[in-house]
Amino acid sequence: MQANLVAGRVFGLALIDTVVTWLARKITLLDVTMWGIQILSTITERALLFVVCAIAMAVMIAVARRIGSVPLRAFVPTAGALALFEGLYARFPTPHGLTIALVLVLVVAMIQLPVWTSRRDAGSRAPRLGLFRWLVSVVVMPGLAVGLLNGWSLMPLAQALHRDRAVRHVAAIDLDSLALDRENRLLYASGHGTQYLLAYDIDDLNQPPHVSQVRIDNAQSFYYSSVNREIYVFNDRDHALLVLNAKTLDLKKAVSDVRMTEGDSRIVYDRYTDTLFIASEGGYWGLPTSEEGYPIAVVARNTGQLVYTMRDCGGLCIPGLIDIHPQKPIAYLVFPKRVLAFNTVTRKMGDRPFQSDSWIDGMAFTPDGTELLVGAPLRAAVLRFDAESLAPKGTIGTVFGVRTLAVDPDRKLLVSASLATNMVDVIDLRSQRRAATYYVGPWLRSISLDTKSGLAYISSTEGLFAVDYVSRLPALQRFEQRN
Repeated sequence: MQANLVAGRVFGLALIDTVVTWLARKITLLDVTMWGIQILSTITERALLFVVCAIAMAVMIAVARRIGSVPLRAFVPTAGALALFEGLYARFPTPHGLTIALVLVLVVAMIQLPVWTSRRDAGSRAPRLGLFRWLVSVVVMPGLAVGLLNGWSLMPLAQALHRDRAVRHVAAIDLDSLALDRENRLLYASGHGTQYLLAYDIDDLNQPPHVSQVRIDNAQSFYYSSVNREIYVFNDRDHALLVLNAKTLDLKKAVSDVRMTEGDSRIVYDRYTDTLFIASEGGYWGLPTSEEGYPIAVVARNTGQLVYTMRDCGGLCIPGLIDIHPQKPIAYLVFPKRVLAFNTVTRKMGDRPFQSDSWIDGMAFTPDGTELLVGAPLRAAVLRFDAESLAPKGTIGTVFGVRTLAVDPDRKLLVSASLATNMVDVIDLRSQRRAATYYVGPWLRSISLDTKSGLAYISSTEGLFAVDYVSRLPALQRFEQRN
């Protein structure tokens, strides 16, 4: 029985991956992702609204059948549907909502046509509605009305239904990258919702964030170096690499005319070569890109000199993610279905790139640095690799849509966040079992852990969240410290 369930789950996830891959090639992965997030992140809310609408339609039809006047028998469901669907789209605004509501009401009116045209007098029994007309009115029309709702408009309802004392909504701003400065107690943030780099005081999150003196023009990504006390960010609009003072957010240096391929760029610092790796994700989503610019550029931190660029990474050189091993000169490039390891000292690719049969996203390292962890969103799993050879070492089950990872080395925990289901998963790395889950919000992007306080700072299109990710753990594990 258990084997059949596992086999069924694997088949189902493989089918989802195949469908998503086909759709991504037809209409781009970005469009598929946006559609999937709106649907999957609001399933509970849509189900609740469907039940409410279905009950309302069923009551109206039941009441109408008891009315003696034939015209009123058809008018009541039609007028009721108009009020119901118009009210639904007024409460949860949706593009073309008024038009959608009118079309749904028109369908309801049409299936009531036999009642309107009945020649029976007012005192006779009304013609039977019929199972088909009942299903269309009570099931199909409410289902379409709810299914076509804009998912973002349902977020306030979702937050109300899933309110959790362990989750705090710190700021309502579209954010992406996060990094924690433990010494100065600052949380750095950037994203499409701000033209400046932000620094939140984590000891007083009620205060407005500090703002950088220079614009970063909605940069998706940045890198914080605790060794150099610097922040590196790439301004794509100005083609400039910016170096900021981590404490004051003042501009220390600007390297101009760094031409990257069009699209958001990620950046990491390699302390072994004292260089900055800038990687464009321009072609990651399947969108057409020009040949102008560098998919990957490597810049010397001290001089700002362009050291070298990379165009051919085994036939695919526009990664969605890039990261550096915490103890070794290895840069990891993650593509939609591929992982490459690049030695930053020898400038050579590893001999064993990993080719996946499903979409992958998100990276982290185990506390001892021996394993690379990569999220597999459509498999609801985290893939484990040997950090040097990229040899697969198994999987860890997690939430569907996992796309960002962080590791608590003190408590040996893996924290994963979903792109689609609004969930954050806390996994014990020793047992590889789920320890807790938290409902946060849609399109979760980055996680930065303050292991001292047990708080996970998580960015989203809906803003910045602080999650007490150890609140549901056993007391001994909550206060566990690194040996």
